[in-house]
Amino acid sequence: LKECSFLKESKISYKSFNLRSLQVAFVFEKINTFLKAGISAKDIVVITPDEKFVDILRLYDRDNVLNFASGKSIKNTHFYHKLRALYEGAKDDEFEYERNDDFYNEQNLNKHLCNLHFFSSIDFQEFKKKFNENVSFEFFESLIHQLLEDSENELKDYITQELIFIKELIKTHKLDFSQILELFFMQIDNIKLSSVGGGEVTVMGLLESRGLSFDGVIIVDFNDDFIPKRVSSELFLNNEIRKKAGLITHTQRENLQRHYYYTLIAKAKLVGISFVENEEKIKSRFLNELEFALHEDKIYSNNAYLKYFQTYKCSFNLEPITHIKAKHDYFKEILSFSRLHLLINYGLDYYYKYVLRLKEPKNLNNTLKANEFGSFIHKALEIYYTEVSNNHFNYEVFMQIIKNAKQYNIDVLSFALIEAIFKEFQMLENEHFKQGYMVEKCELPLSREFITDDGV
Repeated sequence: LKECSFLKESKISYKSFNLRSLQVAFVFEKINTFLKAGISAKDIVVITPDEKFVDILRLYDRDNVLNFASGKSIKNTHFYHKLRALYEGAKDDEFEYERNDDFYNEQNLNKHLCNLHFFSSIDFQEFKKKFNENVSFEFFESLIHQLLEDSENELKDYITQELIFIKELIKTHKLDFSQILELFFMQIDNIKLSSVGGGEVTVMGLLESRGLSFDGVIIVDFNDDFIPKRVSSELFLNNEIRKKAGLITHTQRENLQRHYYYTLIAKAKLVGISFVENEEKIKSRFLNELEFALHEDKIYSNNAYLKYFQTYKCSFNLEPITHIKAKHDYFKEILSFSRLHLLINYGLDYYYKYVLRLKEPKNLNNTLKANEFGSFIHKALEIYYTEVSNNHFNYEVFMQIIKNAKQYNIDVLSFALIEAIFKEFQMLENEHFKQGYMVEKCELPLSREFITDDGV
């Protein structure tokens, strides 16, 4: 009936960042700019070519400005984290759970232990016991409903539907608890929940924007690895085969995406595009192929966008520390060799550790580190010579001590290295014992008194 051009005199700007997360500040800056230009919030859209960027936006949407059309992933719910913590902990054969009422004062922490402490109220020991056993549907259903307590009704409805699938599956297949959980995760991983209470600015993917028009358009991640979007399943067939099979070709898919971006930008009054440029990422070729008049956004520097993330004023004193004055009695406690060595060679470390009494950072992985290897071997030998024998070395018994060291997670490489070292060590050590030597002391405290110039 009528043919007319929808092309508007749109003002299109682009901005490059060296860090991906800085684009979040760009999004909110552009929303503010568009609102000041007279565009209403409901006429502004944020396009996310990569869905994972939505999680970063949601994290910093402090004023509830955004409305997420894609919804909220079930992976961000408390229910999912509780079930996942139980599953990951039970699946790890090297993890042995020990309840610790003094959790926050524990120096060496394990990621499974942390997850179970913060997320799960279920008895992990009972869960682990049944992990590789056949369980009834009633047991599984009871567990899921227990984890679903205090969850929103929409999530409960979704999970109830998935439980019907599990119920029918158990009727026809003999599955253990771990297999049921794996299948259950496969079913629920892609569930999206409604984004309740969102703002008026819409966040959506490119395909969701088809046929829609907005006065203000903000596009993030305009990078070559996201635009044009590639489907991995299509890489197995070339264009010729796809043509003969009547399938959409790579070129056609790219042209379709190019058309969607073109119409979205052409119908807008104001457009802001951001992308990441660094050693690993480059901007998409689409930026120049769309043939719009572009201008670089130079209003704010990257440092200005960085300040958006600062919740409180933070200042750094980068002047080198030349000297420290502090009252400290070196001989209040017995001066060990290690403390004396630290004092003489690493004065600042001594000040932090013994004057300020700063604790070492907590380790969330109890895997044996390279600098702990020697201490671990030393401890294992001490156990052997004090509890097994002090005049004969038995390789098999010693390796059993190594295996029983539950406070450490010995990786495969370290264990193989210990095996190689102590096979030879056994021969050399027993030669010494044959000559009449024996292990008299493993830890022998040695001390010496010093008299200072003032006679103290």
